[in-house]
Amino acid sequence: MNVVNHSQRTRLAMSDASSGSKINEKPSFSSDQAAEQLTRGGFKFYDRNQDGKIEISVRIDPSYSAGQKASILNALQCWQDVTNVTFKEGTQAADGSIDIVNDPNSSGGVTRLPNYYYPNVKMTIGTKYASHTPKAGDGFSYIAAHELGHALGLRHPGDYNSHDGGYEKNAEYAQDTKARSAMSYWAETHQPGHRFDWKLPSGPMLDDIRAVQGNYGSNNNTRSSDTVYGFNSNTDRPSMSLQSANDAPVFSIWDGGGNDTLDLSGFSQSQVINLNAESFSDVGGLKGNISIARGVVLENAMGGHGDDHLIGNHVGNRIKGGGGADKLLGGGGADVFVYDHASDSTLERPDELLDFETGTDKIDLAGVLHKAQLASATVVERFSGRRGEIVLSYNHQDAQASLSLDLTGNGKADVLIKAKGIIRAGDLLVGGPDKRTIKPQPQPQPQPQPQPQPKPEPPKPKPVSDDTVYGFNSNTGDSNASLGAHSKAPWFSVRDQSGNDTFDFSGFRHNQTIDLRPGTASSVGGQALNVTIDRDSIIENAIGGFGNDLLIGNSADNVLKGGGGGDSLWGIGGRNTFAYDNASDSTLQSSDLIMDFVSGRDKIDLRAMAKRSNTTLRWVEAFTGRIGDTVVRLNKQTGRYFVAVDLTGNRCTDFLIRSTRPIKQADIIGVNPQAGEKLN
Repeated sequence: MNVVNHSQRTRLAMSDASSGSKINEKPSFSSDQAAEQLTRGGFKFYDRNQDGKIEISVRIDPSYSAGQKASILNALQCWQDVTNVTFKEGTQAADGSIDIVNDPNSSGGVTRLPNYYYPNVKMTIGTKYASHTPKAGDGFSYIAAHELGHALGLRHPGDYNSHDGGYEKNAEYAQDTKARSAMSYWAETHQPGHRFDWKLPSGPMLDDIRAVQGNYGSNNNTRSSDTVYGFNSNTDRPSMSLQSANDAPVFSIWDGGGNDTLDLSGFSQSQVINLNAESFSDVGGLKGNISIARGVVLENAMGGHGDDHLIGNHVGNRIKGGGGADKLLGGGGADVFVYDHASDSTLERPDELLDFETGTDKIDLAGVLHKAQLASATVVERFSGRRGEIVLSYNHQDAQASLSLDLTGNGKADVLIKAKGIIRAGDLLVGGPDKRTIKPQPQPQPQPQPQPQPKPEPPKPKPVSDDTVYGFNSNTGDSNASLGAHSKAPWFSVRDQSGNDTFDFSGFRHNQTIDLRPGTASSVGGQALNVTIDRDSIIENAIGGFGNDLLIGNSADNVLKGGGGGDSLWGIGGRNTFAYDNASDSTLQSSDLIMDFVSGRDKIDLRAMAKRSNTTLRWVEAFTGRIGDTVVRLNKQTGRYFVAVDLTGNRCTDFLIRSTRPIKQADIIGVNPQAGEKLN
């Protein structure tokens, strides 16, 4: 008999949540590896009557309160949502049964794992400390979800059956935490980038979904129409439905189709909202608390009132930042950036569209115009004092576009939106049944710094090496893609499907956007959208120049070097390395900001910087006055993590990198630990 015993008190399990500040050196598992770990032993229900489906009868002990029974039924439904298993309460099913028994003397649970010979599972959920009306995220709801995972055949991620020894001694891989699995005993804080503030999963998490679908297949009928997760939810799942700004969501999304929305508009904290599959979002003041399962496509995202970062995926997204100074990255596809209120993007706190592509992406102003009682808008060269006038501008020096909208007729911008890339009149949606666009003016729009228009068809250089460098230090042998000290802005398109390749635009002093995603265009050397990548090509690495550049990686393992200036760096996917060659690449006055660093996967490489500075870097808790002192920590006032280096011995920061996500010492290459010191 295979029995999983959880007789220890839930409060003991929950107390572990505050002890995850350090991470042992453990291997990193992918979702597939974690799924194999959860399903080891082959325990599961079988299709005994060969009707092509798994049906399991369920009996719930009548001594549970109505609220406790509702919590158990919700956990059953959450597991049924993700996989091809049907639970039938009170009926005899052909493929097996689960008998859920109340133990009033325990707050834990005991479950026997199913197999072909023992299809009738007995499962205990204790109620000793349980509320009569459990809520999503509390101990009873977590234990119900956990025990039902066992009833379906899932094991603990490691070979443990008690809390003795904790995460450090029991977890076999770094991701064995509640951040990725409801089957784990260990707090999410053991995994960098996650903090749930004592809330617990109430259903299957990212790795659980992968594991149970490996046993029974995926349920593609679940939420296959248009679904809203978060505020204004229609999921009918308490853990995925938010009612107030005080809610603390912890859940993983499985969705069968439709046009779906992640609505996090009710929060005032600054959030990171990521629509990509197998990604995590920082929501409602928590960290890494909402994830999206593999194979799921969500189309739309809505931010709240803070300074949010919203990241789209490969399809056409509708992205609404809401209030605050938001940074919006559409990703692939034809994206629409939506503005409903004048306060969504103001002169004092403007949004920035980080990868706007004219002719493909759109800016939807219908909502803000409607609330101002304006039926339409007009693009003009400069404000004249009429309501509904829009001024579009583009600065070639910093590759920055702006949209200014006067709603009141006072000749000033009530709405200001900034963008990397050109915005044209045809990119704007102003309302009506067809969300009609503004027709371009017959006269050309003024450009503050006019530049000659590029040729319509950029030349395609032919690489001469498997590992090809385009731009400065080029080895293509093609003059169009080879830049020197006196080169002007290039104009070329790349098709390259092999080798480890690099975009090097290190010689320019303009603010540039270097985008490595297939099918995108970069704005370099003071021109807009002048270097493109074929949709079937992969460029692995990017080097920026001396300006405040935006570097965007792709799904490969990228090496990103911002160069001088205060750069914004997005790794996007893969195992990325953010590399620094010089102390001037990121200073206290002009520091880089890494937008999506994943601790334990990504790296920061300081070796070249240390060598060129002729400095040995060493870890310290605080600057001591020695040259090379290096500190990594969280700035609680800004919410940013940072790496700071004293290169002069004056106890001041000379080199500084900031990050929106956690950075640990072990993530950084080129810093020598002191004797006997252990890297966190």
